[in-house]
Amino acid sequence: SVFVAAPPSQNFTATVQTFDLIGDLSFRDLAVHALRADGRPSVGAEVLLDEMPAGRTNGYGFYTQRLDPGTYNVTVVYEGETTPTQRVFVREPQTVLPFQRGPDGVLYFLALLMGFFGPILAIAVSYDALAKERMQGSLELLLVRPASRTGLALGKFLGSFLSIALPMLAVILGAVAGIVGLTGKWPTPGFLGAFALATLALVATYALIMQIFSTVVKSPGTAILSAVMVWLVFNVIWNVVFVVVSAALNVQGGTQAAFLLSAITSLFNPTGVYQITILAAAPTALFGGSGAGLPDWSGPVAFVLWIVVLLVLAVVLFQKKVV
Repeated sequence: SVFVAAPPSQNFTATVQTFDLIGDLSFRDLAVHALRADGRPSVGAEVLLDEMPAGRTNGYGFYTQRLDPGTYNVTVVYEGETTPTQRVFVREPQTVLPFQRGPDGVLYFLALLMGFFGPILAIAVSYDALAKERMQGSLELLLVRPASRTGLALGKFLGSFLSIALPMLAVILGAVAGIVGLTGKWPTPGFLGAFALATLALVATYALIMQIFSTVVKSPGTAILSAVMVWLVFNVIWNVVFVVVSAALNVQGGTQAAFLLSAITSLFNPTGVYQITILAAAPTALFGGSGAGLPDWSGPVAFVLWIVVLLVLAVVLFQKKVV
């Protein structure tokens, strides 16, 4: 992002920032944040672009607008006081291919693909891990063996997880080799490590979710239906959750509070946790310093909690439900 801080006024301050939210290197998304001297939002402050009224700040002191390419002089007026003019530059949009952003850009593009296909693969492999055996009658034979049900539940999870994780690690290694061959450089080690671990954690989380459903349902058909519903809820319908929560809390879109609320609600979605983890680990130069708005440790900690809670639940349900 491009950041310009105005000199402090007597009664309020205004911060002007432009973002590259759509990744075309134009930095066309303008955000103005006006605050009173006591730290409260400057509600209703008038924003002028080239001395022409553009709009007013909302209840949080924010004003946002997408600009066309060009140069703009931004001025903010509040209670008769005017900030010094701040100039922002909006570039012509560019079509930026992943490899043009360097090895980290290619790796981030790969992370987007993994975030989409990883859950699908995990669900496809593990959705009927127990339901199919129950249907075929082989589950009873498994249970009479001298092994604890806890061990059997853990074994089922590890079997499903490793059958996905090992091929996925091979794909990641091949992709890294391709990145090095394409760009001549290695991705940032920390970003690469976070990407690999986050991808494995994402797969593990979805595998555990499907093992839980497979333990509860009694037929492969119901397991298939639950698999479809899990993917739809976390990857399609979840946006509705954010809208409902925003409306309930009266949070306006495009504000800093809305970005923070979006990040917090994402912690309750494995795919959202994956995105937060990747954004936190991505080098600053990749996105101009924009992030999810949460501490960098929030994504990894959320993944640990997801996996631990789901693993305990999977073991408990296997012990009580399977007969």
